[in-house]
Amino acid sequence: MAVLNVYSGDYEIVIGSYLFQDFCLNIPAADGKYSDGVYCYSVAGGLGQVVDRTFCTNVSTTTTTTTITYDHYLADKYDCATCTLQASSVLVAFPSGSSITLNKYYTPLTPDGFSYYVTATSLSTGGLILSVSSFNTCAASCIV
Repeated sequence: MAVLNVYSGDYEIVIGSYLFQDFCLNIPAADGKYSDGVYCYSVAGGLGQVVDRTFCTNVSTTTTTTTITYDHYLADKYDCATCTLQASSVLVAFPSGSSITLNKYYTPLTPDGFSYYVTATSLSTGGLILSVSSFNTCAASCIV
C-alpha cells in the first residue's frame, strides 16, 4: 500500500474541492484516486479537482489528506489593470506558519485580477487564500 500526502484548503473535501501535492497549495494533485480512510476521492482534469467522492470500501492504495490551517491578515485590494485601491481591510489567509512580510503585495492562489497589499495580522477567520510569494509593487505582483 503506497501512502502519499495530499493537501486541501477546504475543511471538508467535497466534489469541486481541489487537492494539492504541496503544503502551500501550489502544485495540483495528479489525476487518480485518493482516500482519507473514510472517503475515496477521484481527481480528474489535470487541476487536482475532486470529481467524485464515495465512502471507501476495500481501498488498495491509500492517500492521506491533511486539512490545512490558516493565519489571517488584513490587506488592501488593488485592481491589477490600474493598480488603484479598490477596498481596504480585506480579510486574506495564508497556510499557517508561512513566512509573510507585512507591507508587501501578494496574489491569490486562483488569480482574480487583483493584488493584495498585506497590512496587518487579524484575529478574524476566513478570507481569500493568497500565494506565499511576495512582491514589492502592485505591478510586479500582477504580472505573475
